[in-house]
Amino acid sequence: MPEEDDNIIKRTVNSVAELAGRASGKELSDRVDAFTETFGEIIVGMHHDIENQKRTMEDAAHRDNDLAERLDSLEKTTKALAPAADVGTKLSRVTDTLVELQSEIVSARKRQMLMVIALVVIAIVSVLAALFL
Repeated sequence: MPEEDDNIIKRTVNSVAELAGRASGKELSDRVDAFTETFGEIIVGMHHDIENQKRTMEDAAHRDNDLAERLDSLEKTTKALAPAADVGTKLSRVTDTLVELQSEIVSARKRQMLMVIALVVIAIVSVLAALFL
């Protein structure tokens, strides 16, 4: 029985200690401290995440500004090159026209040669006809 008495005494002491802890607010204070520490760590972690997100957004904004500046520069360059493109188109048309003219000249020369040959043949036939008639 002494063991049973010891258990009863221990349970009684624990109950009294628990009751005293509750009565003194120590248990409540310990729980508040534990929650405060846990939520403090969570808040600090969230703060770090927010700061990282802020830096990421600022970096993205800088990249957007850089890209916008590059786009403006490319647009200005494109506008500056537009007259050159028009000149290139005009040169292409002139080149096409020159090729067509060259082809027509070659055809005209061939016709001239054929006419000269025809005239020579006519002249020869005329001379031969005059000689033999």
